[in-house]
Amino acid sequence: MYLLYTLLPVVPLAGWYAYHYAKTGFLLGNPEYFRYNVAATVNPLRIPLAFAMRLWQVFGYFGLYLLTLAGRWQCCVRREW
Repeated sequence: MYLLYTLLPVVPLAGWYAYHYAKTGFLLGNPEYFRYNVAATVNPLRIPLAFAMRLWQVFGYFGLYLLTLAGRWQCCVRREW
């Protein structure tokens, strides 16, 4: 009985793949779409660039936030708010 419950979700998935293959002629999607959207983005240069962007998002934006807090603190010290 456990095997039946385990394999039961495979039935609609197999039906969907059969329908998709019958309509498009591709089992897992259009190879051109995969090449353009997935394979073209796999570039070794993208890794350090993405890492540099994450560092800027963590430290650069946080630094700007700290400057904003420092300016607000100056207003509070001078009682100009």
